[in-house]
Amino acid sequence: MQLLKADSANEIKYYHTIAANTTDSSVIDSVQLNQLAKPFLVDDINDTAIKKYYRESIFHDATTASNTFTYTSVNKALPIQSLDVLLDTLSDNIKHVFITKTFRKGDTSINEKLTWKTDLHFTIYRTTQITGKETTEQFNISWKSKQ
Repeated sequence: MQLLKADSANEIKYYHTIAANTTDSSVIDSVQLNQLAKPFLVDDINDTAIKKYYRESIFHDATTASNTFTYTSVNKALPIQSLDVLLDTLSDNIKHVFITKTFRKGDTSINEKLTWKTDLHFTIYRTTQITGKETTEQFNISWKSKQ
């Protein structure tokens, strides 16, 4: 649903920063948007094969009018190590999603911190390590709804 809203926005802005030194920005289309959003969609902690490896805790925050559902992995081999979902206590709508992922691709270790702010933007902060060399990237994608 969020991707449909973003896709129908007036403008989808994309910013890519490498190691805080170089920033590239552009307006992107729905194909690029869906490609960039994949880290949020490829792993599912509700999969019956892995659901048993997650522990749930719930925290009510009266200050922000949120209920935070936290899912933490007890299996370090799973990509999603933690997942936080903040629900608005009045509407039961999702306000924010935070995901921490750790995984390997060949000889490369990848850590990702993913943030999705409902109806506004998402951010991916990625650290990649290969043979002692570390690279950081940040992807910021934001959209404005049609008026």
